[in-house]
Amino acid sequence: LSLNKGEQPLSVSELGTLYLELVASLTASGNTKEAAQALAEGTKALEGTEQESRLTVARGELAAVSGDYTAALTLLATVQPGEPYFLQARKKMAEIHLYKLKDER
Repeated sequence: LSLNKGEQPLSVSELGTLYLELVASLTASGNTKEAAQALAEGTKALEGTEQESRLTVARGELAAVSGDYTAALTLLATVQPGEPYFLQARKKMAEIHLYKLKDER
């Protein structure tokens, strides 16, 4: 995916979506290690773009699916106010606290 070259290269948004679809497919088939590798590649490829926070949220969700709630919360907390996916990150953090950790802060 990082070789986004050709006559019609993908936009940053399309590339972010493609990485997320790949991660969702790998996760659904039980390949969480490969999903994590795809997310790492996507994060590197999209570093500094508006899609970076979107992939950070996905990394947090993958950590939560793997049962590592502390890592998930740490990743999600890195999404700052003003970033496009800030509210989504905070919502996911609240869901982890409420439904996984049973913490009603």
